[in-house]
Amino acid sequence: MSTSIHLATIAGFDPSGGAGILADIKTFASLGFEACGVITANTLQTHHSFLRLSWTDEQEMLEQLVLILKTYPINHLKIGLVKDAHQLGKIIDCIYRYVANPFIVWDPVLSSSTGFVFHQGWKNDFDCLNRISVITPNAIEFAKLWPQGIDGFRGEMRFAIYLKGGHRVDKKGTDTLFWANESIDLCGQPFPKVDRHGSGCVFASALTAYHLSGLELIEAARKAKQFTEAYLLEQKISATTN
Repeated sequence: MSTSIHLATIAGFDPSGGAGILADIKTFASLGFEACGVITANTLQTHHSFLRLSWTDEQEMLEQLVLILKTYPINHLKIGLVKDAHQLGKIIDCIYRYVANPFIVWDPVLSSSTGFVFHQGWKNDFDCLNRISVITPNAIEFAKLWPQGIDGFRGEMRFAIYLKGGHRVDKKGTDTLFWANESIDLCGQPFPKVDRHGSGCVFASALTAYHLSGLELIEAARKAKQFTEAYLLEQKISATTN
C-alpha cells in the first residue's frame, strides 16, 4: 500500500458499497493506493433499488476538498456524481487552485442503473470540460451530453473521451478512446451480462490509479478495462455460487 496519498475521489455515498465513493476507495486499495474522499451526496440505495438522495451542502463539500488538497500531495482525482454543471465547475476551479497540472477523470453519472434520474438536463461548459483529462460516459450518457455526436464538438474538445461499449448499438461491448483527432477501439472478452451497479465507478477509478502508476493514457485505459472485466466476472461467479 502506498504511504503517500496522491489520489482522491469526489462522489456520492452508496451505503451498499457497490458504487460511488466506497467503490472508488475499494478499487484504489485493490490496486495498492490509499485515497481521500469527498462526498457530494448521500443516497439510499442497494444493488437492486434506489429510493432517494440528498445533496451535500455545497460549501461543506468544497471545504472538505480544500482541506485534503492542502494536506496531501494529491494530483490524480476521480469525480463521479455532482449536482449540476455549475457545481462541477466549482470543483474543477478548486482543484486547479491547489494542484498544478492535475489528472482528472470524470465519470458522468446522470442516472442510476436502477433508473433513478439525477439530471433532467445538462448544460455543457467547454471551458470547464477542457480542464478535465478524461470523461468516461457510457453510450446513453454520451448521447445525453453530446446529442450532436462527437464530430459536432471535436474542434472544441481538449479532453479525452473514453466511450464505454456496454450500451452501444453500433459496436456492442467495444470501448473507444477519443483524443485530439485520433481514436482507438478497445475490445474486451464477451461474457454473460452481470446485474451489478457501479462498474462505471470501478473503471474510472482504475483508470485514475493506473495513470498515477506511470502508465500512458491508452495503456492505463486498457488495464482499467481488464480490471473492470475481471471485477464483473468475479461478481458473476459470486452471484451464481451464493
